[in-house]
Parts: sequence; structure tokens; C-alpha cells
Amino acid sequence: MSSQTQGLAPSTKRFSEKDRKTIESSEFEQCQLKEWVASSEKFSEAEKAAIKVNTVDEFSIFWEQNNSAKEAFDRRHEKGCGLWAKRYQNSAVLIQDFMNDFSPIVEIVKNFAAPYGGVAVATMSILFTVAAKKAEQEKRLMSTISAIKDRLPAQIVAVYQGFMDFCIVATKYYKGCGPRRWLRVLGAPDNLVDKSNKVQDGIVSIRRLCEELLDKNVDSIKKLSKGLKDQVRELQNGHDSDRLNEVQRLLKPDDYSEEKQQIEWDNHRQAVLSDDQLNAEPFQRMHGPELDSFQGSKDYRSWIQSEHSCLLILSGCNNESISHIDHCWLSPIALAGVKDLRQQGSSPIYANYVFPREGKLLYNVLPILLLQLLRQKRHALRDEKQYAELCTELRKLQQDKDLTDKDGVPEYDRIDALEKVALRVISFFDKSETVYIIVDRADRCRDVGKVDHRKALLKAFVKMVEAARSKLKILTVIDGNSWRMESHRDELGERMKERVIAHTAEQRYA
Repeated sequence: MSSQTQGLAPSTKRFSEKDRKTIESSEFEQCQLKEWVASSEKFSEAEKAAIKVNTVDEFSIFWEQNNSAKEAFDRRHEKGCGLWAKRYQNSAVLIQDFMNDFSPIVEIVKNFAAPYGGVAVATMSILFTVAAKKAEQEKRLMSTISAIKDRLPAQIVAVYQGFMDFCIVATKYYKGCGPRRWLRVLGAPDNLVDKSNKVQDGIVSIRRLCEELLDKNVDSIKKLSKGLKDQVRELQNGHDSDRLNEVQRLLKPDDYSEEKQQIEWDNHRQAVLSDDQLNAEPFQRMHGPELDSFQGSKDYRSWIQSEHSCLLILSGCNNESISHIDHCWLSPIALAGVKDLRQQGSSPIYANYVFPREGKLLYNVLPILLLQLLRQKRHALRDEKQYAELCTELRKLQQDKDLTDKDGVPEYDRIDALEKVALRVISFFDKSETVYIIVDRADRCRDVGKVDHRKALLKAFVKMVEAARSKLKILTVIDGNSWRMESHRDELGERMKERVIAHTAEQRYA
């Protein structure tokens, strides 16, 4: 219970008729006690003043005034009396603590059984004032109060009625003229003990009930919390998707969908592995032991095990007798790389793309790769600053595209804008993350109109691995018969030579 209790708001709920009669009876007995104290000469002025206390705040003032001589009082009671002596008599503050802890029970009774309950604070005040002068003579009373303090909360009616009854009997017991008279009043000396035990038993049963209710409430709160977390997560995911859709709208990739992209890759894989000419027995075939051997080679191991970002460019030259076919004999390395990533249980971050036979330009390819990566890091778009900066770069890209189409603005401005977008997306990934990009047939990064972006694609990849905070691993396969990358190596703009590995392999007879 709270150590401070404010009055409860009026409630439309009420106790049962049986409980109300119990409280009404207790109120009647308390009023009789109050009248007796007011008219009896046995009570001091301070004790009579206690019956005028109606609230916890009034009790605080009254109790402080009546304990102004606390130090002298403590010396007269230095022997103490059980837990009460330790917790209450030695300090007026501790008496106040008890009143604060018990007052919620009184407030609930007043709220649910109005107009009853208004005399309770006065009843307790009388007992505390009387008991303060009689403490050495009665340990049982003090132990009862202390036990209640230790065990509060409340099953309200039983505890309220029991404790008020206890206060009345205990006050009369202390103010008795002699043992014989109060033996008649109480029936037997054990009556006070019985009432003390009854109150404490009631408190114990309440505590058990409250603990059961608390367990149920905690379970309900946990379920509610989980439900709220799920709702928040759903809202966040929806917000992330909205922002990702806006990025996709601004990037404008050609007819892109994640499902379509994966179908195209799988169709390409099936076509490469089933190409009878490429896989004819007279030639080296990049699968089985040959693939294992290549993946164990120095260049491949350097790329895959590198502690920093790295670009691996594989240029494969088919045997001259099959140099005319559509597929490259090193393509299975890219295919195997994607297969391995798909089978990893740790959900690696990767993007993949295969150029179609008719070719595609950088504007078509890079947006698709970036979208794939963003789908796996969409929560990064929650960062307002990062999202705003990305959108600024995307709008600049769109402006350059429009100007290029309309006024013949140099194409390199548009390529530069696209590179900045790529670098912005790559910056979303942390130093602790490893990101893979696998592209097959980069030699087809051109169109039928003779626009050639093959070198531009590799230059963009070089800038990305040199700028990435994460471990960015890019692997791209080129058909060396279609485009001799080696003759353009010095034009890729490398600033960090260890970040780019170029490997050329000619297909031999087996």
C-alpha cells in the first residue's frame, strides 16, 4: 500500500448487505467509545483531543504535537516492548507510517459503505495516545499493531471491523479501574489476545488473497504488454514499409518485385546447370571438385575471408570451341554463392542480380540491388535524419534523370547522383555487419543502343567497397569473351588496391 492515501473518488459500487451491517455495528461501537472518552474523567485532555481527529492529515498534526517531549518519553520507556517498541514508540514518524499504511482500508470502507467509516481515524488515535503511556505494561497490543504493519494490505470488511473492535477493547482495557472490573467487561483476560489473533489471522488471509490477485494481474499485464508490443511492432513495420515504398517510388526500378527477381535468378541457375554445351565432358566444368578447388583458391579465399570490404571480379573465358554460347563457365561460382547464403541459418544480408541477354544499364541494375538490401535493413529508415538525407539524394537523382532526358545534360551527372544514393544506402549498415552483393554477367551492363555501362558498374562497386563501414563483399562474374575487363583495370578509380581482386580463368579441356 502507498504510504500516503488520498480520498477515493465516490464509487457506485457497494459492499454486500451483510458487510454493511457489520460496518454499521462497528461504527455504533466506535461512537459509543468516542462518547465515553469525551465524558469520562479517566482520560487526559490530550486523550480527549484524539477523538476529534478525523483524517490522516489531522492525525499527523495531532501526533507531532503530542510527541514534542519525545526524548524524555523515550527515556521513560527505554526497555521497549517487542516490535512495537522498536518500530513505533522510539519514533513518532513510525506511528505515522502505520496510520498511512492502514488508511487505505478506512478510505475503501468510507467509499463503499458510506456514510460509515468516518470515526475510524479517531478510534485509532485514541488507542495510540493511550497506549503511548502504557506501553511497558502491554506488549501484546504493540506486537499486534506491528504485525499488521508488516502484513498489510486488505480484505476490507473483516480487517476493518476486527481492528476497530480491537482498538475499542484495548482502549477500555488500558483505562480500566482495576483488573476485576475489566475481567467482567472483557469476559476473560484472553479476550484481548483472541481479538489480536483474529485481526492478525484476517491480515494473513487478506495477504494471500491479494497475492493471488497480484499474480493474476501480473499475468494479465504481461499479456497486455505483449499485445501492445506486438501492436507497436506491427505499426513500426507498417511505417517502415511505407518509407521503403517511397524509396522504391523514387528509385523507379524497371518493373521490380522481389518475387520476380528471385524467379529470374532461379531460371538462370537452371539454364546454366542444364546447358549441354557448357557442361560437356571434354571441358572443365565448374561444379563438384572443380568448384571446391576454386573456392579454395587464394583469390577466392582472400575475398571471402577478408576483414575489410572487398570486390572480387571473375572474368571467365569459355573454351574457344564454345565461346559463342550464352553462358559463362564461371557463372556457377556466383550461383553457388547465392545458394550458400540462402541456406545459412543466420539470415545473412545479401542482394543478387543476373543480367538478361538483352542487357541492362546501371540505372536499372543498381536500384534493384539497393532495394534488396534496404528490405533487410528497413528499420534503418526510422532514423529521420538518414531517411531525409536519402530522400534528398533520390530527388536529386530524379532531377538529373529528367534533365538528361529533356535537355541532354551529361550522363555522368546522373551516374554520379546514383552513386551517391548507393553510398548512402551502404552507410546504413554497421561495422559489425557483413553484406554480400553477387552479380552475374556484368559484361551485359549495356543496351542495344550502344550505351555501355560496364565500366561504370565496376567503378560504382569500387566506390562502394571503399566507402562501406560494414564488411561489404561484392562478387561479379564477367564473360571474358564478351568484354576484356583487364584492359580497363586502370580506369576503375581504385584508391585502395587491396579492396579489389581481379581473377581471370580460361576454360580448358578436362
